[in-house]
Formats: sequence, C-alpha cells, structure tokens
Amino acid sequence: MRWSLASVARLAIGVGALGAALVGGALAARPVSGRYAGEYTCAQGLTGMTLFMRMREGGRADALVIFYAHPRNPGVASGCYTSAGVYDARSGHLHLTPRAWIVRPGPDWFMTEMDGRIDAARGAFTGREIYPPRPGDCSTFTLKLNARPVGPAPKACTLNGAVS
Repeated sequence: MRWSLASVARLAIGVGALGAALVGGALAARPVSGRYAGEYTCAQGLTGMTLFMRMREGGRADALVIFYAHPRNPGVASGCYTSAGVYDARSGHLHLTPRAWIVRPGPDWFMTEMDGRIDAARGAFTGREIYPPRPGDCSTFTLKLNARPVGPAPKACTLNGAVS
C-alpha cells in the first residue's frame, strides 16, 4: 500500500475509532489495530517507538513506524516509515516488512523488520527488531496498545498532531 497524507489520516481516524470502541476495559473485535508505543534497541541504543497499525482483510497489516529519542538515550535521531505484513490471529504472530521512508534522518539509517507476537489480552506487541544485513545490530522491541509515547515524533510524521 502506498502511504499518502490522506491514508495516514484515515489510519489516525481508524485508531481514534478503536479508542471509542473500548468498553469496560475490554477491546472490540479487532484488538490488534491501534496505536502502540514503547521502545526498541538497535545499534544506536534504546529508542522510543510509536506504531500505528491497521488490520485489513485476510490478516494483512499496514503500519506507520515512528522512532525518536528515548529519555534514557536523548541523542537518537527521529524518523518514520511504512511497513506491511501478515498477522496470524491464531498464534498472534505478526511480521512487518518495511516499505517506504516518510522521514529518513540520514543515509546511515535503515528501516528494520519487526517479528513478534501480539498478546491481545494484555494489549502488547513484543518481539525482535531485525536489520537483515547485520542481524546482531538490533534486539527486542516492547510496545503497548494505547500507551503514551516516551518522546515526540517528527512533525512530518504527525500530520501536525493528527496522528500523535
């Protein structure tokens, strides 16, 4: 899927609709769609991450991956890119493959794959961040559904605040 500002805005509206579907602490029928926030670790060190995910027919997933400085590692650059993958509802497994940069902080920055498991009951997406040319450069990510981001996203990744 090619991401435009309009498609990111539709994703943000869908994320807002998910928040409205929270009733008594229980998630609606599609608990894996929404905004996840947390952190990951790669060669640059601990980094904040926000992931906007939309599930589609057949278990397909579209995601906007936003990364930024973590309070415990303030020198990290910010950026964002799109990813897509397939979700297996039975096992909770989700593998996201990067598609296109929206904001690339520099030529030494590379998009990474995310391979993990969504625990719908806990509202968590955890797993391994993967940079295939150098698999040892990255380790784990831990994201929670509807968690508050640990840092600000680049302005170009927020649609002037509509997505953050």
